[in-house]
Amino acid sequence: MNNRAIGNQAEDRACQFLRQNKYKILKRNWHFSFGEIDILARDRKKNICIIEVNSSSSALADASSRFVFFAQM
Repeated sequence: MNNRAIGNQAEDRACQFLRQNKYKILKRNWHFSFGEIDILARDRKKNICIIEVNSSSSALADASSRFVFFAQM
């Protein structure tokens, strides 16, 4: 599996997690001249959330919920 496929799989899992927690996915892989936003979502309170997804091939990847962090600006 190449890096892009691994990244897509990680983003799919992140979207699944977000949907299960009542987030609405607005956009994926949104490209700008200065970079990319992996996932743009809206939470239940209508806050816009920017999600950066990172993946790991280590054994710890199975415990992905330990690597989910929420930050609010």
